This record gives sequence, structure tokens and C-alpha cells, in this order.
Amino acid sequence: MAQEWTDDQQEGSKTQALYRHARQRIPGGTQLLSKQPEMMAPEQWPAYFSEARGCETWDLDGRHYYDFSTNGIGSCLLGFCDPDV
Repeated sequence: MAQEWTDDQQEGSKTQALYRHARQRIPGGTQLLSKQPEMMAPEQWPAYFSEARGCETWDLDGRHYYDFSTNGIGSCLLGFCDPDV
């Protein structure tokens, strides 16, 4: 089920606040230029996550995502959290 974010949620978002802070120090705000939040949905796409298990991730605000696009880099190399890795 998709969740639509309101402007109020974005203003108080820990994820977006950290991303705005990082953009002042890191070119693009993340280490992967192709996965920059601006490439997906500006001011809505989470740039950082607090937890990941298998194909599930959680952003810094506790929002839960399944098989998120940014997992593409890690899952291509190692799969989704294989216990042997």
C-alpha cells in the first residue's frame, strides 16, 4: 500500500533533514550519483535508512518499504541479507 506524504510530514522528516544537512557536505548528498533522491522523487525519496532486513527497509522516520529501488546496488552483489554473507 503506497503512502502519500503531506508537506507537514516532509517538513518534520528526520530523513529529509539529514539529507539537507548532507547535501551541504557531500556532493549529491549520497555516495551514489545514480541513486540520488532527486533522480526519483525530490523531497520525498528517503536518502537514508535506519534498518534493512531481506527485501525490507525502514527510513529514519520509521516508514516501512518493500524491495526498495535503492536496494538495487547491494542486492545485485550480495542478495537480500543472506545469513552466510
